[in-house]
Amino acid sequence: MEKWKHNDDFHPTNFIFDASNSELYLDLEENEIREIDVFHSLFDYDLVAHIAEETSRYYKECIEKEGEVSEYSKLKRWTDTNADELYCFFAMLFLMPHCKKNTMKQYWST
Repeated sequence: MEKWKHNDDFHPTNFIFDASNSELYLDLEENEIREIDVFHSLFDYDLVAHIAEETSRYYKECIEKEGEVSEYSKLKRWTDTNADELYCFFAMLFLMPHCKKNTMKQYWST
């Protein structure tokens, strides 16, 4: 493994970042754009529905590999997910920093 060393010949290019090349086009005035508008433009319903389908497919593959599952296994309680459920999950993730907990486990307990 090679160790990192300083190189005086390296001069990184500083790029100017702005919205002109973002490929994100919202049909709103700049002062009207909300966080949710940006989120929905990046995670539209079709994409989230695809993520839900793939999540459910992955579960089914895991069950097939696992074979016989114990009656007490959490896998027995699985239900297929959907886009609406994933949007709720994302919302909870985004709200987590606003309610500080000591451990990650505390966020998911009642």
